[in-house]
Parts: sequence; C-alpha cells; structure tokens
Amino acid sequence: WSGPFAMSHAHEPTLRSIIKPLGFVNKRTVALKRMSKEWIEKDWKSIKELYGCGNYAMNSDLIFFQGQWSDIEPQDGELKRYIEFVKSQLVDD
Repeated sequence: WSGPFAMSHAHEPTLRSIIKPLGFVNKRTVALKRMSKEWIEKDWKSIKELYGCGNYAMNSDLIFFQGQWSDIEPQDGELKRYIEFVKSQLVDD
C-alpha cells in the first residue's frame, strides 16, 4: 500500500493473506488499519500517540526520520547497535 490512506482502506482478506506468515494476523490487521486511520485523522505530535506504536516505533522515527539518533538512548538492542555503528563511522582515523 502506498501510504496511510491506502492502508486504512485496504481489502482485509488481501492484507491478512500477506501478513499471515508473521503471526498474530488478526491483531496486526486491526493495528495497521487503525494506525493508518489515526495517521490521517488524528492531530498527533509523536508517533507514539498512534495506535500500536510504542517506544520502538518512537525511537525508530527519531533515529531514521527525524535524524535525532544522537539525542536518544533506545532500549532495543538493534537500535543501540545501529547508533553505535553510526558513531563508529563518524570517528576520524
């Protein structure tokens, strides 16, 4: 789907068939559609305000989209490793 509007109007059987291998298909279908609807309709300031989005989503948004990777200390191991990698690339030899 090309964006939140398209996802919020996604054909549920098609969406379910695509995400079924990930598990929790019913929960994920509801979450994707509701989050997409809120993206469009809700006056949100932080990604964490959207349905189904927690600290990982908020930290990912700050790191990858807002460019604030140096301002946060994520708890997730993969996000920590990414920040360590970025910092290692900035070190002058």
